[in-house]
Amino acid sequence: MPRSPEYTQQPWTETYSEIIDVRSESEFTEDRIPGAINLPVLNDAERAKVGTLYKQVCPFEARKVGASLVTQNIARHLELHFAAKDQDYYPLVYCWRGGQRSNSMALVLSQIGWQVRVLQGGYKTYRTYVRDQLERLPEQFTKIMGLKPRPSRTAFICFLRVKMVLVSGSISAKTCPTNMAETVPHDSLENRKDHEQR
Repeated sequence: MPRSPEYTQQPWTETYSEIIDVRSESEFTEDRIPGAINLPVLNDAERAKVGTLYKQVCPFEARKVGASLVTQNIARHLELHFAAKDQDYYPLVYCWRGGQRSNSMALVLSQIGWQVRVLQGGYKTYRTYVRDQLERLPEQFTKIMGLKPRPSRTAFICFLRVKMVLVSGSISAKTCPTNMAETVPHDSLENRKDHEQR
């Protein structure tokens, strides 16, 4: 039975079969949610073409051309990527911000019958979450391999360690190598002090 896409601003609270970034290849290369794959609905050249039409001709003409390109690209992804997915497939789809690109992909996938979640606000929502967490993380750690716990150093190494997935993120299992830094939560240091005093 056809479904409708669902929307979330907190994708890190769930685990997905796949995280799909539908932005262009250059946007994806510049930055992305860890573990995401790139299935562009418009590549760089197509995006530039539509953008030029939008500004220099008219939005209506740009949308017609854009819709044609998007449907061709989604059709190709259906044949090459989605054909083998089973009925329980549960992807998270996102674009940059506005939602037109992610909604295009999500609508087709949900009409096939898959449960599809769209990141509302796109990659910008995730980036805001990461920045907020980086503000809070230094308070949770008091030692990094004997270095003074300066907030900037702590935040930076924590950022590298978890590759933006952060402490609570079930959104992706991919993290940086564990030997990059050893972080010790404050409560474990307190337990160690109690043990040494005994």
